[in-house]
Amino acid sequence: MQKDPMTFTPKPPKKGSALKPQKRRSTREAFLAYAEMSPEMRAIVDEKTALKRDSRTDPLTGLPNRRALIKHLKDVIRAGRRARYSIHKKHNLPLRQDDLRAEMRIASTVSNRKNVIVFVDLKGFKSVNDIYGQQAGDNMLCAIAKTLNRQKRPNDYVARLGGDEFVFILNAVDPKDITALTKRLEDAVSKTSIMAAGEEVFRGCHIGFHAIEEHETAHDIKAMINQADKNRLEKKRSDSPDTEKSAPKSGLVNKPPTDERLAKTPLLQAMDFEIFSQIPPHI
Repeated sequence: MQKDPMTFTPKPPKKGSALKPQKRRSTREAFLAYAEMSPEMRAIVDEKTALKRDSRTDPLTGLPNRRALIKHLKDVIRAGRRARYSIHKKHNLPLRQDDLRAEMRIASTVSNRKNVIVFVDLKGFKSVNDIYGQQAGDNMLCAIAKTLNRQKRPNDYVARLGGDEFVFILNAVDPKDITALTKRLEDAVSKTSIMAAGEEVFRGCHIGFHAIEEHETAHDIKAMINQADKNRLEKKRSDSPDTEKSAPKSGLVNKPPTDERLAKTPLLQAMDFEIFSQIPPHI
């Protein structure tokens, strides 16, 4: 019987092949190796570890930054491909040679759970920065970061992209539960109480999400994040009339800044000082 040229069964790599995965050291082995190092070598290792950690951490909120988010998404997508490949092997299903993503479509019939990218954008952040100063804006970002961390399930992930933009990764979610989970996340962020100059200034957030599809790979990560942002903008436009009607009656929403409130802001005080300091003393 002639074999179908369009199907093949993957074979394990040969002994000594470059594709053979290398054995990773256990935590105990790594600890013993570190303990046997000289003090100079330990200092070098500690410095490299700290530099690597700092390069992937947002210094203000302590959350992972954009670089760490991209790496995490790559790991998630590759782990999903490996899981789907193992399902292919378990059920002895054919893998077509002309379709590199066939194993993902096969796996989708067995497990329908998805990883979801949730894009979170804060409302009124620029207004808080302009009226109450940069410190108030920093306090808002730190408070939102703590709220998002509290909403994480064991395998979820949260990172700060930059400015007032955050990304929340929902891991292995049933598609019918995506809307409910994102709504719960939006409610938790919107209920965060943030005070500045004795007033509550936070106005909630806009959220959009994108469920990672089986055909998407690590090369599509930026496009996936952009799609989640695009969905956020579409939802923001559709909800804008209702948002204006249901806006709270405190803070920056319907109370225009008075001269007294503006005079108390550190930003304007600094501006006044800078202008006054530039006036010649003989005037």
